[in-house]
Amino acid sequence: MKTSLSATTRITLSLVAIVLTILLSANLLGLMPSDREAILRGRESVCESIAIQCSVLASRGDLDAIDTCFQATTSCNPDIQSMGLRRTDGSLVMATAKHDQIWSQERSTASLSTHMAVPIYQGTERWGTAEVSYSPPGHTSWVGQYVHPLLAFCVFCVLGTLVLFEYYLRWGLTMLDPSRVVPQRVRTALDTLSEGLLFLDPQGRIVMANQSFASTVGNSVEQLIGTSATSLPWTERKEIASSPKDNSASTRDSHAACADVLADGQSRQGSFLSLQAEGNSNQNFSVSASPICDEAGRQSGAIASFEDVTRLEQKKNELANALQSLRLSSEKVREQNAILEHLATRDPLTNCYNRRSFFEQFDIQWNSAQRCGCPLSAVMVDIDHFKLVNDNHGHSVGDTVLQKVADTLQRVVGDRGIVARYGGEEFTLLLPNIDLADASALSETIRREIEAIKLSQLSQLSVTASLGVSSLSQSPVSPQDLLDQADRCLYFAKRNGRNQVARYDQIHGDSSLSADRVSSRQAESMSPKKLIPYPAVTALISALGYRDPSTAAHSRRVADLCNEVAHGLMSMSDRYVLETAALLHDIGKIGVPDSILLTSSQLTQAERNVIKRQERIGLEIIRASFASDELSRIVENYRRYFDGRDANLGPEGTHIPLGARILAVADAYDSMVSEHPYRVAKTSQEAIAELRRCANTQFDPEIVDLFSRIVGCQESEVFSSGGITKETALGIGHEIERLAEAIDQQDVEELRVMAGRLSESAAHRGAPEIAAKAIELEQAASSDDDVLGILQRACELIEYCRATQSSSIELAVSGQP
Repeated sequence: MKTSLSATTRITLSLVAIVLTILLSANLLGLMPSDREAILRGRESVCESIAIQCSVLASRGDLDAIDTCFQATTSCNPDIQSMGLRRTDGSLVMATAKHDQIWSQERSTASLSTHMAVPIYQGTERWGTAEVSYSPPGHTSWVGQYVHPLLAFCVFCVLGTLVLFEYYLRWGLTMLDPSRVVPQRVRTALDTLSEGLLFLDPQGRIVMANQSFASTVGNSVEQLIGTSATSLPWTERKEIASSPKDNSASTRDSHAACADVLADGQSRQGSFLSLQAEGNSNQNFSVSASPICDEAGRQSGAIASFEDVTRLEQKKNELANALQSLRLSSEKVREQNAILEHLATRDPLTNCYNRRSFFEQFDIQWNSAQRCGCPLSAVMVDIDHFKLVNDNHGHSVGDTVLQKVADTLQRVVGDRGIVARYGGEEFTLLLPNIDLADASALSETIRREIEAIKLSQLSQLSVTASLGVSSLSQSPVSPQDLLDQADRCLYFAKRNGRNQVARYDQIHGDSSLSADRVSSRQAESMSPKKLIPYPAVTALISALGYRDPSTAAHSRRVADLCNEVAHGLMSMSDRYVLETAALLHDIGKIGVPDSILLTSSQLTQAERNVIKRQERIGLEIIRASFASDELSRIVENYRRYFDGRDANLGPEGTHIPLGARILAVADAYDSMVSEHPYRVAKTSQEAIAELRRCANTQFDPEIVDLFSRIVGCQESEVFSSGGITKETALGIGHEIERLAEAIDQQDVEELRVMAGRLSESAAHRGAPEIAAKAIELEQAASSDDDVLGILQRACELIEYCRATQSSSIELAVSGQP
């Protein structure tokens, strides 16, 4: 690597060269002071003095005095090596020690400065010569003995000035204010930058800073110049690799970026640094540093830029917290969706399968048994004298009995089958891979276990049950037919004393069974029935639920009411058809515009005509989907008046199908006790009173009376549509899951679409608060709001939905819908 001298050293060498040039020029011009001339003049004076004394003494012939003078002069002048007196004829009259030898040896190289001969006169005639031998002049030090004095002087000046100038310049340059050297327009341009800028010398000292950096650290530019960059209150900041596999970005102290640039001359970008500000708060910077080089490419310092990323870091942390909160809320929603899905299949009081979930499982097991030829048995269980338990001991005791019986059924059946509450005090068991004999034996075990139930508060209360058993071996034509066989066995067991098990292969020959079980009300339903696949029913009601959740919820409540009223009046298969009709009686609303479905005022005549047209379309959907005449007759006739005021359009009185008469009462009751945008819901007593008022005109009076006894005059939330049901909470929860997936994929457009869909769904489902928050999220996603704002609104929405789900779960667990 090619080395280079620093600017200070180069300036020092230049100054030394200038000083040396001046000294040599002065010496050349003779301006340099010299002691040689002074020495020579002194020696001349001494010699002249000696010559005068010798002339006087020679004229008197006093040679002893001359010798004494020579000795005294030699001892007083150390430069004199020897002295002698010589006559004109060359003879040496007298001399100091070794004069003749010294004088003759050096005579050949002698010069005026070392050998001086002064003539001596006696009178006017020359008498002789005084010879004086001197040491060579200029040897004032030991150096002078080896080097020419001028050369030694120049070397000394060069070395001395080199050291002094180097030290002085290094110190002096640190005292300079570089900002005064930089033009004002350049400083103004640097001060306009929002990023902080630092210029460092090779030792890491600040030589210049812009106003942005000075304001950041709380000092003036003048205070910063000359200080070390490491003396500022930096705090340790470590950056971790963004990926566990990225070993190159291992944890390191990022404030070494400037030092690294000064050390190796390589640029650094994107390092992170924290500066402790007032109040113990930290400001975070993204630091980039590059070397500063001169024209020859030699590094003379470094420049560093400091981008304040404090707000960006805060947003990053807020974004991370929002994402974490979103993930936690989404995970909680998924967990609650699983709970709601479980609750949606369960009876809230007994935790058995509810009737609709049982139908779905029954259809699956039926098809499986038909394909593989495996046995499949069904058991109907009915608690004996249950009405007397409610009448004599209250509904709370009745609920306890139901729970005890349900626990017994689930414990005995275990994982061998499915236990469902069919309605009221009725339970159904579905036993795959179990034939009629084993199902009968299991039923007998169940009967004994139920008979052994004891209530702690009513030890004298005896609980028994009657059971009817049938199996595929009895050649049922459909799942409903198999249940119908088990139901007839159950009726046989009850008619013959209760608390017993009846098998279909043992009682199906009883000719009185059908006559007793099937009353005149059911005569019209004895014709062969078309199979109604329950999955098709579920698909249609799900489609209605997506289009109009409130109508779908109303249909489910009406189906529950119909099943309760039809108990004892209709066979199992007929009750199944009636329940299907109740679920699908408003299927035509799937094509009604939102402007009519969501209207807050009473319908106009034109809107009523639209509704009627959709009712006819709904009937055609049912006919085309199931080809069941009995199902179609119920849906077609449930709006007929009992007194026949529209008899010209169809049957009247008891000629109206029984299922249609039951559906008419249940539909009217649920509509009256439910909230509507255009009217307030009635209480249960008010609705029953209205049904009684319309008995014999619009409704069958016997059905109204039976319905009134079943429902009672209690205010019940079971049939109220107020609040958020678990079905609504589950539907919203599934949409929230899809919305969360869009957030995870960072798909803003999909998020906007999902938020809009959720707002419509929540509005339809009777959840205006959720709809409002979904609209806020949709608007944020549509207006290109910042990601953090979108995430915060998404978190609020998901958290509100989660809280709504929790409330729905608590209500469901406590026995509410």
